[in-house]
Amino acid sequence: MVSLNNLLERVSIMTDINKQTFDKACQVAQQAIDKYKEEPLYCGFANIVIRPARGKFVSWCKANNIGDKHYHGGWNISYYDFVKDHKWSHVQSMDIKETAMIAVSKYLNEVGINTTWQSRAD
Repeated sequence: MVSLNNLLERVSIMTDINKQTFDKACQVAQQAIDKYKEEPLYCGFANIVIRPARGKFVSWCKANNIGDKHYHGGWNISYYDFVKDHKWSHVQSMDIKETAMIAVSKYLNEVGINTTWQSRAD
């Protein structure tokens, strides 16, 4: 039988793991932006989509108001969620946003979270 304390400890560990995963994804995005050296060409948006929109990481994101439902299914997380405190957090460059989201998507896929990235011109 699982005690309440044991259950709370497990929930706490999972919360910590998901927060660490998100924090690392934020770090990966910001490092990709800092390495970006090309001239930005287009204005636009970029995001990642996690499909299916379930699992411990998506549940953690939902509980922490990170992302929203994607219009074609899945869980959508915007560029802005990953770079809130970065000096280029509100840049209009689609190129910079794509660079960050490609890096985040690659990282999340490496840790077992099925992710794609998307962008669209403004």
